Amino acid sequence: MSPARVLTVVLVCHFTAAFGAMGMPPFLSMTLRAITPASDTWLVGWLYVVPTLCLALSAPLWGHLSDRYGRKPLLMRAQVGLCFSFVLAGLSPTVPIFAIALGLQGLLGGTFSASNAYLAGNLPRGALAEGLHLTQATARLALILSPMMIGLMIDQGLSAQRIYLWGAILPAIAAILSLSLPSGPVHQPGSPEPSAELSKRRSVSLAVILAADAGFTVMLIGSFPYLVPYCISQFHVGASAAGWLFGLPHVVYLFTFVPLGRFLRRQTDILRWFAVGCTILAATLAAQALSASLPGFIAARALMGIGMTLGYLTLNILVADRISHHDAGRNFGLFDSVGKIATVIAGVGAGEVASLRGTADVLFASALVGLFPVALALGAYRHAETKTLLDAR
Repeated sequence: MSPARVLTVVLVCHFTAAFGAMGMPPFLSMTLRAITPASDTWLVGWLYVVPTLCLALSAPLWGHLSDRYGRKPLLMRAQVGLCFSFVLAGLSPTVPIFAIALGLQGLLGGTFSASNAYLAGNLPRGALAEGLHLTQATARLALILSPMMIGLMIDQGLSAQRIYLWGAILPAIAAILSLSLPSGPVHQPGSPEPSAELSKRRSVSLAVILAADAGFTVMLIGSFPYLVPYCISQFHVGASAAGWLFGLPHVVYLFTFVPLGRFLRRQTDILRWFAVGCTILAATLAAQALSASLPGFIAARALMGIGMTLGYLTLNILVADRISHHDAGRNFGLFDSVGKIATVIAGVGAGEVASLRGTADVLFASALVGLFPVALALGAYRHAETKTLLDAR
């Protein structure tokens, strides 16, 4: 199987598995009301992070096992685990059992890092960053389509909890499709490597990349848990329209990641462009909190997509420069774990802010968090420039 075909199969499988996993969390408050109408507001923020926290704990282990025993079996394991946890969530009679199902989703899932680790062993090194852009694209596509479709199903009277049972079919399909993937690496003779100069100038310490990823994730994810109910209450729209508003920045990603990716490939100051993306993201989050009209809110969400796209693309380039084929599972597991811990912090923080201050202030708080990755990236960029000048002397 050629690398291009491998990439196509992995992307289809990742989208199929991600559809339910990324589409259901925005409707968590409705799912809880379907289980028990007396559920508290703060519980949404806590349960929102349960799968993420469990994935943060399990991702390094699964990554290590994938390096040791093969990435195809661990990729299929993630898909089957997601299917099982969805069935349990759809049948849970009480909130504690539903929470266990969400925990199993994290402990047994992890399709994103498993897909990236598999690609790292089956794509030429120079093409890995583009592969990571495309796995992000499938994730964005899932975030666009699944909230709209799930919202439409809810508007038609289907219980939010029962949708988990329909969602369980998708990772099962992904596991079946993955059977066609080769178990070992695909040989690619003459695979192009990045130039020594470009690789050197893009080289950033692992600690800086992890910290930048964590700050970016907290800023972005902090607005997720309460955005759908905020849109419904603030602008008096239905669940399907709120799902569309939720997915709008990800629509922008799909339309811009190719031209922006080509532009960034020609740049060597990737950290500075990461700071630009975080600045745009923070400004548009604040603008959403201040928007009194639906058109203004839509415009802010669209511009937010530009900042989000720059952030993801620059992080992908930095990560791809640090990944080697033999330990890709361990490294992607580490990146995924740090990102999920940041997501936990974002979800818990959003819950606390929402219960104390209201959902609009969740957007403000997320914008303020953006000061951290911007300062970190600019500081690391200036340090690298100073070191280059000193070395030149």
